Amino acid sequence: SDSPFLVNQEFVYGKLMPGETKSWQTPVKMPDALPTEELSMEVKFEDENSSIPVAINAVVPVKAKDAPRFAFGYRLSGRGALKPQTPLHLTFDVTNIGKGTSAKDTVSQLTNESGENVFIEVGRAALGSLPPKASKSSSFRFHVTPEFKDKQAKFEMTILDSMRIDSVNQKIKIDAETGEMTPPAGKTYEPPVIELAPFPKSTADENVRLTGTARDNESIHDYFVFVGDKKVAYVSNPKQTNEVPIDVELPLKPGENLIVIAARDADLLMGRTLIAIQRTSGKKEKAGVEMLPLIPGIEE
Repeated sequence: SDSPFLVNQEFVYGKLMPGETKSWQTPVKMPDALPTEELSMEVKFEDENSSIPVAINAVVPVKAKDAPRFAFGYRLSGRGALKPQTPLHLTFDVTNIGKGTSAKDTVSQLTNESGENVFIEVGRAALGSLPPKASKSSSFRFHVTPEFKDKQAKFEMTILDSMRIDSVNQKIKIDAETGEMTPPAGKTYEPPVIELAPFPKSTADENVRLTGTARDNESIHDYFVFVGDKKVAYVSNPKQTNEVPIDVELPLKPGENLIVIAARDADLLMGRTLIAIQRTSGKKEKAGVEMLPLIPGIEE
């Protein structure tokens, strides 16, 4: 199989007497980040007497887990200028507004983008497993040195669910004289939502048209689409409407195609979705291989 999760799995039956039937189960661990897709595999048989069944090609349908989706807000303790060596506390409030539960190792973190004159004392916090509608707050602490002369202190806030290989990132600037934050503190931020029209999980076609909508509670800045590591579309939204149609032609290579559709809002907060499409044409089929319909699927 092209899938690293299915390739080289073994089913051991031992000696089979005439008319005897045996079954064997092999557990397969699928990663949390796997999208809904149809994984292909070839099943070959071996025995000592060369009286083996013909090899078969099978398709394993996989259903993705419901994904978490994070909304967040932040607030800074104190007001006024950033004072050297005076610790400031930045509180980060996270809510899971998605349908799925986040992984137990989900974290939030604060990254310094202002250089050595800004020192983060506490920059990482465990959020843990957040079920839908659950919230949790993290407190970060930092200070500026006496040598800090910039007009702004710059940071990046991140929510990371490493099991789903997904993150939400927001760049933040704090005015050195007033302590005002950009984007403004005291409000809730959500990444754009991407909704796709039905599309084929597998096809013999070399190209597939993908349509849908990107929407945001404020406005959509742009969207882009990758097939593998190749960017196949970039569309800006000069009217800054809060809803943008998605319409793109996807070139497909033979086998599995992983496709990322991402949209950014006015604050450049990004929402993403991952899909997979199998192209069944373009591969040389091996002699003596039969094609079978779908076999019972794997649901993560």
